[in-house]
Amino acid sequence: MSYAAMNYVRKLKRETGIVNTLKHVLMMIAWRIPPGHMESKPTSLRWLADSVGCDERTVRRCRDQLVAKHKVLTIGARGRGRSRFQTYFIPNLAGPLFAIDSDDGKPGSVSRLKSGQPVTLDAEKRTSAPTSGVATPFFSESVRTEVPTTTTETPVAAMIYERVLGFLDWFAQSYPTHHNGAAIAIDFERDGPVVKRLLEKPPRDVARLQAMAVVMWTVTPDEDPWLPRATERGVKLLVHAADRLDRISRVREVAPKAEADARGHVPPCRTWTECTRRFEAEIAERRQAGGVS
Repeated sequence: MSYAAMNYVRKLKRETGIVNTLKHVLMMIAWRIPPGHMESKPTSLRWLADSVGCDERTVRRCRDQLVAKHKVLTIGARGRGRSRFQTYFIPNLAGPLFAIDSDDGKPGSVSRLKSGQPVTLDAEKRTSAPTSGVATPFFSESVRTEVPTTTTETPVAAMIYERVLGFLDWFAQSYPTHHNGAAIAIDFERDGPVVKRLLEKPPRDVARLQAMAVVMWTVTPDEDPWLPRATERGVKLLVHAADRLDRISRVREVAPKAEADARGHVPPCRTWTECTRRFEAEIAERRQAGGVS
């Protein structure tokens, strides 16, 4: 499977007309494409229907629109059994898959790691950087409205992967806010499966995973003696310390934070969550206004 290919589909603009079920069908076809390739493995309409959460007739209609109308998909080798299993090509994966768009929609520069060296975009290691200089506020409304965060529901595969990719985008955009503007490179092929496990076992929503990430970046020695000594606070630490971070994030939601008004918020913040939300919103406003973070 290719998380980078799914991320390309997820970031298709609404102006293309590929939205809702069309996008989910194309995303799950992209899931069947091995990293570094343009052709999917043999895929059945029934599997696509189960992954998207609709009937086979709807999937067939969406597939035909993606092929004939939008021209982002072509059908490859047809399999046996009334051609129920067949391969698909997404030709655009050869070109704009790893192009980074700036705020004005123009292609940006290549993503760079902390060392300042360009990232190699080969078939084995694919990375991404924030698509905008504006950090997404804590528990952003965009994530809340686009991605349902109820843990009691059983989302279909397409929705699960959309949540994973949405969290990774938020992670890359929010990281600089807590690290003096330093960026972090996200490897979708490496980090995607890890985030999926964090969301599923035990069941967590995106907001909970965001809260755990913020705890990882702002934890104090009083809350945990080990986490503040970590030198690398990326997805790897989020996985290794998931239980600790989950526990601390839940404590912060109900326990008052004595130093919550240290940033000069008026009225003073009552909890860690409230203080962090207001702080990230202030950083986003400053960047939009051209100020210095």
